[in-house]
Amino acid sequence: MPTIFRPVKKQYKRTTETIKTNSLIHRHVYNTVSWRVLRIEKLKNSPLCECPSCKTAKIVILAHDVHHIIPISTAGDNVEKIKALGFAYDNLMSVSRDCHKKIHAELKEKIEYLNW
Repeated sequence: MPTIFRPVKKQYKRTTETIKTNSLIHRHVYNTVSWRVLRIEKLKNSPLCECPSCKTAKIVILAHDVHHIIPISTAGDNVEKIKALGFAYDNLMSVSRDCHKKIHAELKEKIEYLNW
């Protein structure tokens, strides 16, 4: 039986720094009542997907997720900056689940490209 070549899938390397930053973000933003209230407020005010591709194509889709335009992870370990980016209403965008996955996949590709 011939050997089937399967390309090795690139894995995003999670460093201890990344894990620490994600833990801080979840502790100070996502696991708070303030975030839940802000998220609901954003979805009430902007119930439709605001992603650039949907706007350009004039597609109307109901939004289920809230995306941070400037990623909170750019704040590093600075708790003040994490909270500032996490709770800034102007830094939020209502998006559909599919668009949210697409946005994060594109961001991941950019990060991998820049780390080469």
